[in-house]
Amino acid sequence: MFYRRAIPLILLGLTLAVLVGAGAYYYLHDGRTAQQAADRANFMKTCKQQGRIANGGGALAMDDATEEMLDTYCGCVADRLEQNLDEVEIGKIGDGSATPETLTKLDRMVADCRQRSVKPAPEPTTPEN
Repeated sequence: MFYRRAIPLILLGLTLAVLVGAGAYYYLHDGRTAQQAADRANFMKTCKQQGRIANGGGALAMDDATEEMLDTYCGCVADRLEQNLDEVEIGKIGDGSATPETLTKLDRMVADCRQRSVKPAPEPTTPEN
C-alpha cells in the first residue's frame, strides 16, 4: 500500500512512463494492426514498470490493488494518446520536440487519467489507548 506523501513520486514516475512509452509507441509504430497491438502492449509494460518503480517495488509486481490501479491508469493514458494525438505529435513527445500545445494536451490527458485511476490510500490510523 502506498501513502499520501508517496503519491507525488508515483505520479512523477507514471508521467515519465508516459513520455518513454509515447516515444516507444512512435518509433515502433508502422501502421499495421498487429504492430499497433504490440506497441500498446509495450507501452503498458513500460508504464506499469515505471509505476512499480515509483511505488518502491522495483520491477516486481505489487499488491493486487496497486496492479489494478496501474492497469487502469496506463490503459487510460494509452487510450487518450490514441484518441487525441496523431503519430507525429506522439513522436515529438518521445524525442523532446513537442510543441507547448501538444504538451498541454498531454498534461490534460495524464491529469484526467490520474484523477480517474489513482486513488490515495487512506491516512494511516493510530491505535487508540
